[in-house]
Parts: sequence; C-alpha cells; structure tokens
Amino acid sequence: MDNRRIVVTAGALASSRKVVGLPADEYHHCIDVQSCSLLKAMLVSPDHYKAQFFEPPASTKAKEFGTLIHTLVLEPQSFASRYAVYPGLRDGRDAAYKAFAAAHAGLTVIDDISLQGARHMSEAILERRFRGRPIADYLAEGEKEATVFYTDRATGVPCRVRIDLLHPEFIFDLKTALSVARANWLRQAMGLHYDLQCYMYSLAECLFAGRESGLPFVFIAAENTPPHSVSVFTAGESFVTSGAQKYQQALTAYAACDQVDLWPGLGQEDTLELDPWMAAAASTEPEWRAGLAQA
Repeated sequence: MDNRRIVVTAGALASSRKVVGLPADEYHHCIDVQSCSLLKAMLVSPDHYKAQFFEPPASTKAKEFGTLIHTLVLEPQSFASRYAVYPGLRDGRDAAYKAFAAAHAGLTVIDDISLQGARHMSEAILERRFRGRPIADYLAEGEKEATVFYTDRATGVPCRVRIDLLHPEFIFDLKTALSVARANWLRQAMGLHYDLQCYMYSLAECLFAGRESGLPFVFIAAENTPPHSVSVFTAGESFVTSGAQKYQQALTAYAACDQVDLWPGLGQEDTLELDPWMAAAASTEPEWRAGLAQA
C-alpha cells in the first residue's frame, strides 16, 4: 500500500499545478490527459495513437529492470511495498518459485541475484558526480516523481508530465541503456524521442514556475549490464529545438484529429517508382558478374 501524502501546489500559468506523492498507477490512468509517452505514437500516425489504448503495454525485462532501478534510486522507501525477493534463481517452471509468487500476490517478484545487480547499479548512479557533486546530493535537495499538469496554450489540450527529479536548478531524468557512450546513447535517445520528453517536461516546469526559459534538462544514463557505467548528458539547444518541433507536430495533430474524431493511418495508394539512388544501385553490375565475364 502506498501511504505517501499527496501535496498539490497551484502553478503560475496555463492552469498548471504540481502534484507530489501521486502514485504512479494513478498518473498513468489519466489517459484523457496527454503525456509524452502517449504523444510519441502521434509521430507515427493518429491511428497508431488510438491503437495503443486497445491493448496493455508489453512488459519486457528491460522495462522491469528500469522500474526496479527507479525504485531503488528515487523511492527506496517503497521497495518493500512493491517487491518480494525470491531466495534463488527466478524460474516460472519451478514449483517453489510458483508457491513463493502465489504467497506474495500483488507484489513484483524478483530474485536475489537480480537485486544484487540492481543495487550495484543504483549505487553507481548515486555516487556519479555531476558538476563536482554526487547525484545523491541532488536527490536530497529535490522533489522526486513530481507530476505537473498544465493546459497547452496553443491547442487548449490538457497535458501532464512526471519528472524523475525536480531540483531547484535542474530537471533530472534517469534512463537505463545498453550503452552510455555519447554517440550510441544519442542515437537511442533520438529514436525513442527523448528530445520530445525533454522539451515537454521543461515546458511544464516553466509554466508552473512562471519562467521564461527552462531549467537545464539532465539525463542520467546508466549502463544496465556490468560494470554499470553512468554518463550524465545535459540537453543542448539543438536537442531541445528538435523536441519542440516534435511537440508541436504531435499535439497539433492530436488536437485536429480529436476535434473531428478522425484518426488516419499510414496506409496509402500510390505508384512505385525507384528513387534516383535506387535506380543507380540497380543498374550497377555486381563484381561477381564482372568476374564471370573475365573468366
């Protein structure tokens, strides 16, 4: 049971308000209020946006591990109310494991080996230094899992964000990843539309605080396999600008589709012609054929 006290604070602009202590499941059930995760599908097509409501999101080991890391780093006090630790290797075919899971219904069951790895990773995150100070210091000074609701000023669409760590000087977001090398991580970030998230979260905080410019947005990127390296990336101007373009595109499209209740998909009718580079590639004789001619 989540016994956190919910604190609501009115914001400065656009009917904004900040909610601290809102349980995650309550936040995710607000499907009539647009979030970054919902709007990402609009960047594919309106039909993809609607389709996400017809089946529950798929759970993966990566998502489960990311949730565990978030709990250990951001809300360690809630670990016991969310997880049960199996003293052995988790195996859904094992009778002892099945009995343990049944006895802890309502909790997420993890094995002690996975927990040890997650604790090692969470310690690496807390000890990582950013601008000369450990991340743990910023956690102690900020608000964890702060939810901000606001109304988009251009479209009138109600929106919401859930900020991992809202610090007086920064907005922090915790990510787990296969690689935390800059080039690899940036490719992943753009593919997963982290730039959209960055802009939307910064906008929400600006509207709440009445700021003209956003706080620096900082990604804490942790490698999800040993040795659990941790990188810290601050969003630059071009990254934020890209997110702003995606935000405008997604929200404007949503507002238009919602007004007429029409949600077109990607399907189309067209005639296929080769692009110039395709035609050039098709007309190039492969080396093996040239070799046959010389034989």
